[in-house]
Amino acid sequence: MLRTVVIVTFLLAFTGCDLLPRDIRIHAPDQTPLDLDALQEVLADSSILQFTLVDVPTDMGAIEAITSQSVDLALIDNSASFEPGVRALLPIFKSVLHLAIRDDWTGGTPAELPPGTRFFITDQSAAGKHFVQLMLQRAGLDEEQVVFHTKLQAGSTDIIVRFGPVIPADTSWLPPAYTLTSLSEEFQDIESRTNLIREGMSYLVPSMSPTIIPAGTYKVPGNEHTLLTIAVDTLLVTHRDMPVPQAYQLTRTLLEEKQRLMAISPELFSAITEDFDPMDLSFPLHPGARRYLERDEPGLLERYAETINLFVYLAFLIATGLFALARWRARRSRDRIDRFYLQVLGIQERIGWEADSTLLAELHALEQTAFGSLINNKLSADESFRIFTDLVSRVRSELTMSGRGHSQSSQQPSGNDQAAG
Repeated sequence: MLRTVVIVTFLLAFTGCDLLPRDIRIHAPDQTPLDLDALQEVLADSSILQFTLVDVPTDMGAIEAITSQSVDLALIDNSASFEPGVRALLPIFKSVLHLAIRDDWTGGTPAELPPGTRFFITDQSAAGKHFVQLMLQRAGLDEEQVVFHTKLQAGSTDIIVRFGPVIPADTSWLPPAYTLTSLSEEFQDIESRTNLIREGMSYLVPSMSPTIIPAGTYKVPGNEHTLLTIAVDTLLVTHRDMPVPQAYQLTRTLLEEKQRLMAISPELFSAITEDFDPMDLSFPLHPGARRYLERDEPGLLERYAETINLFVYLAFLIATGLFALARWRARRSRDRIDRFYLQVLGIQERIGWEADSTLLAELHALEQTAFGSLINNKLSADESFRIFTDLVSRVRSELTMSGRGHSQSSQQPSGNDQAAG
């Protein structure tokens, strides 16, 4: 059994890459043309992953396709609401608002929407829905008072709301008899109008920012002039169950092969960068993408090396100080016990010269003082104190013996007394 486990572990270790799912199902919005063959060629040179383009029902949005795991990758506006099962990989490009109005529409300006206005939001994008909601709020209408077309109905749809990359060569999304419209007709004061929109959008939809479509970008009606509009980042997202190695390889390929991707479509891939703040994204960063982005980040010890050095230095200073304090206290204790030694030795020298009872009383008092200092932590219960107690015991024994000698000599009769008897 153990042999089998070892063999299986060995095979997994050396074939882990082969066991990694290679096929990646991707859903691209209709208004975002992708050259899948060119992308696959770039991917094949740097990883084992393969793209498969998947069509989803027209009534299924990109977020739903991801959360249901009908696809593995999708492009979603950064203004979309948070969904628990969605994880971000990278911001890919800027989606710019293209606002087109039917030429024979008699409803007025976008700020003066009449009830019954018919909208078409390309790809049912979250940014497009947010923008229409702002238009309705400004006009004092709710969603029940207008009509939303799920497909473009040329000649019937009043307003086309498209968020997508600016690709001058691609105008297939704009049918005849529609004109691109600016959010402001006051082109002579474009800077102040941009600031006004920036302030309003940052309050209502923080992820959106003002931008312009320069005059002549598109050869379509309305773009003879500069168009003031808004933009939002488009994110490449996946579901939370995508394997970490797969997300890591995909993130690495997109960033390291940026030049080749730009050759395929500069409008889609020129804005790819790893210099972004994950906190600005609507969805959490996938662990595989985060692992690649933080590959050069210093480790925990490197990040806090200076702080750790400071703590080690302080600990060394504290330890040195405590050691010095302990030595100082030990030296003071020795100095005190030395004084007790001298006093005991002084008592010993006075034996035979002074009354034994007096010396015993003085020795006892000295011993009590020493024990009091020991209790008050002024002396240490170490070898030096044991020497002191031994010295006191020896001097006490000498005094006791001396007292007995004096007592016997006082009781023995002298030679004159015997002669007299």
